[in-house]
Amino acid sequence: MKLTRGRRIVAAATCAGLAGSLLSIALTPAVAGEPAAPTQKTPAAASTPAPQRAAGVVYGLDGDVKVAASTLASAAGTGPVRVASVVAEAAGQPGVVQFDSAVPVERARAAADAVAKLPGVAWAAPDLLLTADATPPVNPSDPDFRKGLQFNIWDFKSSRPSPKDGSAVALPAGGYGTKAPVFWKKTKGKASVVVAVLDTGRTKHPQLDAHTVAGFDMIKDKSSARDGNGRDANPQDQGDWGFDPSGSLIPSSWHGTHVAGIIGAIQDGKSVVGNAPGVRIQHVRVLGAKGGTISDIAAGITWASGGTVSGLPKNKTKAAVLNMSLGGAGRCTDYPALQKAIDGARSRGSVVVVAAGNESRDAGGSVPANCKGVITVAAVDQLGQLTSYSNYGSVVDIATTGGEDPYYGPYLLIKSTVNSGKKKPESPALGYMMGTSQAAPGVAGAAALLASTGLKGAALENKLLKSVRGFPSYSFYTDSNCTQALCGNGILDLSKA
Repeated sequence: MKLTRGRRIVAAATCAGLAGSLLSIALTPAVAGEPAAPTQKTPAAASTPAPQRAAGVVYGLDGDVKVAASTLASAAGTGPVRVASVVAEAAGQPGVVQFDSAVPVERARAAADAVAKLPGVAWAAPDLLLTADATPPVNPSDPDFRKGLQFNIWDFKSSRPSPKDGSAVALPAGGYGTKAPVFWKKTKGKASVVVAVLDTGRTKHPQLDAHTVAGFDMIKDKSSARDGNGRDANPQDQGDWGFDPSGSLIPSSWHGTHVAGIIGAIQDGKSVVGNAPGVRIQHVRVLGAKGGTISDIAAGITWASGGTVSGLPKNKTKAAVLNMSLGGAGRCTDYPALQKAIDGARSRGSVVVVAAGNESRDAGGSVPANCKGVITVAAVDQLGQLTSYSNYGSVVDIATTGGEDPYYGPYLLIKSTVNSGKKKPESPALGYMMGTSQAAPGVAGAAALLASTGLKGAALENKLLKSVRGFPSYSFYTDSNCTQALCGNGILDLSKA
């Protein structure tokens, strides 16, 4: 279903902090000083994705057939594409032909087609680069939950101004937040429940450190990883800073730290709190300076959920919930390795939560949002309407608050844990972002609370998708009213659980 939007787009649609974000959307970042209460919203501009790129070719073989690395490299390296290395298929994991640099996806697809024609090759596809679905931090500061600034969890206001004329719009008790505090009467989450954050990695933060378990760095490409090596047991976020076309620094996003805080920042009485402050967090680093490849993300899904990845130690703290606030244009059916990893995770009892994407288009064209078996999350604003940036459509399962452009002050963005460093990590901090990246961890945190009651697998998924309230309907900006066809089962509401 195609949606014609009449609302505003002010903030960058995807994470501008990812240096060389190969699938990012180039819109204007949210900045301080936006008009406090405009009489009319800025019409949405058509979003034009940057050229899509791939880091290589991922492939699978027929049964026990062996294909020489030199044969694979020769097939993939035709034309202007140069092959840097070949990682052979092993232990049920796909093989990867890695290019010496990222290339347009059309060029990678031609290389994949050549590999697919080789005898013994069952399938081959571009090793697509995906990016995080959020904007970078805005003005780090330290107000706390009791001041009512975490409206994504509980909105203390009984009404908020209409985006059209500023008139008061009544809100239900708790607004359109996750309502996690209602569930906290039962549990704030058990330490036995682990949520894996497949993202940019970890930075130290006092609200996360004590309940962070060992994770892993899945990034093969040394230049993207920025840590001098390939895959290793240290998921430290090395920064995804870069430069814009004018040469100005785009600071590191610390996206994985922000997402982790929304899931489970501990309640310290000083600042923010996560949706499930009692659970444990596991960082699986899959996004680097260049974004993240399908092959690395698939390996991260398998490892986090307790599966076997060739050459890597087994995960000793298997994750009950996986959060992937990342994505790019494509269809999951074109990437068997990714769907196989998701299927494997679910077979081991893990629940996979993913962001719908921030291109204001049908999420059916975004991966992993359109993969089977995932819980795809759209973002609504403080009034429960579809945000100006959120993807939508039949593949969306549920919606929750993801933040919206700050027409009425900076606190309409989502506040969580970040880092103060411009390039490399420095001091722990708090900051604001918006996006389906910020909506997905709200749902992942809710899933972790449900897992803490003993639910798992399909039973957990079913309970989560029934823990919703209906979509509100307004006479202003009617094209932003959510329906089940656009935004899934409803808006997450843990009071319903």
